[in-house]
Amino acid sequence: MQFRKSRGMIALAFAGAVLFATASPASAETVEESGFTYYSSNTCESTRSMLRGDGVERVEAEGESLRNNRVIGTSCLEWYEMPVGYKQVRYDLYKWNGSDWAKCYGTGWVENTKKVSNLTVYNTMVAPCGNGYYGSMGLSYHYNNEWYGGQMWSGYTQLGAGSFSANSAATESAAPPRPEWVNSDNSVDVGAVPDTVPAVDSEGSTIGETDVSTAPPKEKPENTVGAGGVSVTDTPTVQQVEAPMRRPRVG
Repeated sequence: MQFRKSRGMIALAFAGAVLFATASPASAETVEESGFTYYSSNTCESTRSMLRGDGVERVEAEGESLRNNRVIGTSCLEWYEMPVGYKQVRYDLYKWNGSDWAKCYGTGWVENTKKVSNLTVYNTMVAPCGNGYYGSMGLSYHYNNEWYGGQMWSGYTQLGAGSFSANSAATESAAPPRPEWVNSDNSVDVGAVPDTVPAVDSEGSTIGETDVSTAPPKEKPENTVGAGGVSVTDTPTVQQVEAPMRRPRVG
């Protein structure tokens, strides 16, 4: 069983509240979701997925590593700084093509190049596959003898200058369903994720099928410092990386 808790709940939890909640969109055109994608008696991983449609359009995926301190009774409320290469994050950006969620862009795995608890991968863009509805699946993992983490769906929003703005009623009626492999709390049902989905080009036209992967990174970290290089902190340490966006490969 995976326990989920939204970011922003930590201060309340310190005050004695036990809170597990689903994040709400930050604004009418920004969607964001976060929560535990891995939870154990030792370490936890919180994955955040964000897509901003207002102002400068931006997509983000963030992995946050925490420690479950059984000695003092805190429940994954201490940040776990991981050695170089011990955190990896990526995202896949999807667009609604009228009948299905199609892959538009994505990144490869991005690793931390300095010791941090939080790694954010981001890009700014303007409707890279044409105006319409978009959503993002963020994936994040940390390494502790094997990779631990998971996936989170951002929710969907509109990208593209003036997208649908002329007719709000049409916008509402045209709003797509969430992907069939996404749960109501925006966590990802890995067993329901298809092997392939449609891929779209820069204009949003379907160009074929492309593979979908929710698997963790394949390679172990090259850095061999191991647990001796891990630190526990009271505040998060963050690295942000603007990663190259890749078009999906079509089989």
